[in-house]
Amino acid sequence: MAQYGRVYKDLNEKAKHFRIFKENVAFIDSFNATNNKPYKLAIEGITKLKTGNLISLSEQELVDCDVDGEDEGCEGGLMDDAFDFIQNNKGLTSEANYPYTGQDGTCNTNKESNHAATINGHEDVPANSEATLLKAVANQHVSVAIDASGSEFQSYSGGILPANSEATLLKAVANQHVSAAIDASGSEFQSYWAVYL
Repeated sequence: MAQYGRVYKDLNEKAKHFRIFKENVAFIDSFNATNNKPYKLAIEGITKLKTGNLISLSEQELVDCDVDGEDEGCEGGLMDDAFDFIQNNKGLTSEANYPYTGQDGTCNTNKESNHAATINGHEDVPANSEATLLKAVANQHVSVAIDASGSEFQSYSGGILPANSEATLLKAVANQHVSAAIDASGSEFQSYWAVYL
């Protein structure tokens, strides 16, 4: 664990975190084994709207090739930086061409130059502007960043999280990945946003 910068106060804490890690890996492996992910990236949705074809795009290209700015492969990054990369690179290749490996790798420039989708821009939706967000989702998919650090969100299994919950909407970015938001209002009792993770 030291090689990953993890330090624990004692062996019990280390064992507890390792158990949690193993449970998370088992969950992820189980989920991924079904091969029918219930989500698509926002860029994929835009491509579907424009071309009629839904193409699974390569996350691994971003992990391996988008390493400038604050993007750090499997350690995470910023939505804006990832979409700047796609725009500057003049596109992103398909998942079939550059499959996900789940680890940092070296950029395969031969694979990443075969573009399956392109974008010509992206735009931040102003914070705390529900009216602007509503206008954005009327035209396209919108990606959002959510503060998911609280235990309430991490244990979420369904239903509507209230606006005052720990899981707050941090940022909405038109034509980007992280989570897709749509206006799912319609209840005469409660207005809400549906966020697809």
